[in-house]
Amino acid sequence: MHIPSAALLPSIRVHPCSFVVPAFLLLTGCADLYWEKPGVGAAALDQDLQQCTQRARLDARRGETPRLDAPLVLQADPLGRPVVVPSSPRSTDRFLAEHDLTAACMRTKGYVQQQAKR
Repeated sequence: MHIPSAALLPSIRVHPCSFVVPAFLLLTGCADLYWEKPGVGAAALDQDLQQCTQRARLDARRGETPRLDAPLVLQADPLGRPVVVPSSPRSTDRFLAEHDLTAACMRTKGYVQQQAKR
């Protein structure tokens, strides 16, 4: 049985940040969190949250810079065929940035994030 040398096998690189989002979701997935501000109804809260989320998305996209030095990684297309694509932590970084920016915006508006009691 012939085993190919490591030099002949395609290199698969995983960016360390690719584990951040699943870990974040795993840790917060069981916690029911909600925003609260005394005297504010559900409609006003929804409107404020939507405004903060939209602003956060725009601000997070503005902060993105294309990485020309990104290493190539091997991934599969929807049909399972191997494809070489540049790696990029941008989607993970942008998700976390959007989350942080939304939370900061809501706090600026006077909201406090609470954990639902079980």
